[in-house]
Amino acid sequence: MGLDKDLLDILACPHCLTPVREDGEKLVCTRPECGLRYAVEDGIPNMLIDDADKTCPKCGKARAYDGRVLSCPGCGGKVEDPRLAARSA
Repeated sequence: MGLDKDLLDILACPHCLTPVREDGEKLVCTRPECGLRYAVEDGIPNMLIDDADKTCPKCGKARAYDGRVLSCPGCGGKVEDPRLAARSA
């Protein structure tokens, strides 16, 4: 894939704000609990959470996303958007 390094340096997972890395034809969130995988189409990263591969990195089940929390029905893991967690504190 080979995205420009300057672009990779500024991209972050829109859900948890963690940097992403290239993995084949995908960009993967580097936060182990999150691990969302974003497609790159014609050299353009699709960083929409709704379009991301939400497979749980812990158990491999498909996770649900309600607009603020990724929830896994398999292992019970949850990853909340940190911006929303800060507001409720």
